[in-house]
Amino acid sequence: MLRLLISSLLFVSCTYAQDSCTTTSNGYYYDLNSLQAKTDYEVKTEGRTYKLNVCRGLASEFWNPVGVDRPEDMGAKFVGEHGDFSIGQKNSTLVVEDNNPILIYSGGSPCPGASNLKASTAVRFICDTTVSTGAPVFVAQLPPDPQSACAFVFEWRTNVACSTRASGFFGRVMVVLLTFVVVIFLAYFVTGTLYRRYVLQFRGVEQFPTVAPAGLFKACQEAYSQARDRVPERWSSGLPIPSINSWSDHARSGFRRVPQEEEGLVGNSRYSLEDDEEAIPNDPPLVDPSSIQASGEGRRDPGMDNNGVIRL
Repeated sequence: MLRLLISSLLFVSCTYAQDSCTTTSNGYYYDLNSLQAKTDYEVKTEGRTYKLNVCRGLASEFWNPVGVDRPEDMGAKFVGEHGDFSIGQKNSTLVVEDNNPILIYSGGSPCPGASNLKASTAVRFICDTTVSTGAPVFVAQLPPDPQSACAFVFEWRTNVACSTRASGFFGRVMVVLLTFVVVIFLAYFVTGTLYRRYVLQFRGVEQFPTVAPAGLFKACQEAYSQARDRVPERWSSGLPIPSINSWSDHARSGFRRVPQEEEGLVGNSRYSLEDDEEAIPNDPPLVDPSSIQASGEGRRDPGMDNNGVIRL
């Protein structure tokens, strides 16, 4: 479970890092993905019609593209005399300038009169809450002569270009956790329903699994206990685990003479175990009283007769 959660966090982090048509600038978040369209946007000027799309290639069919290796990646074009003239390949990387997101299409068809240069286009999106999707408007071209123009500028007023406060990493993590919980709950509900219906043969309301608050709390406790047991104590406490030597050194702190006293105790013969054994006197051997009496019959002190009376 813990590994799955970590994998989900890594996956979502990578997904956020690779999001196209989004960017964050000065704490504000921009997202132009909703402007992607299945039908290209058209901009008509005198004698020319431009087609462009946002964060994707053109949806319309192309005709004899001029000097383009991958016509399916054209982001903007106009129809020239000899075929489609690409004014830039698709791009999904936003650049923010003066709080306005900008898309730059580059690498188009070779410029007229300068084959070493490629046509390019800049689309400036302006936040306007009075319109919804809006539409692009042609602004300028360089050089001004339409026959030699190779750089084009458009403006696009839309409420999609309005920024929002960036949620930050914590907000994204919360979204990931919430999504994870919802997925786990749905998986539990579906598998539980199938089990109760086809294995236990329940029908009606009984086939749906129930989640008691006490059971859910117990499951969370068990999951927390398993995760805590898997994490080493050193990581969970944040403190290094002391070794035996370091523990003894720590216990001796503040007692400078303890090592000398230990040496004195060990080196002093009065406290050795061998001396203690030698110092204990041996108990006298037990003597049989009968043997004492037997040995005393043939013994007589001086001046004592046979009856044991001392004669002076």
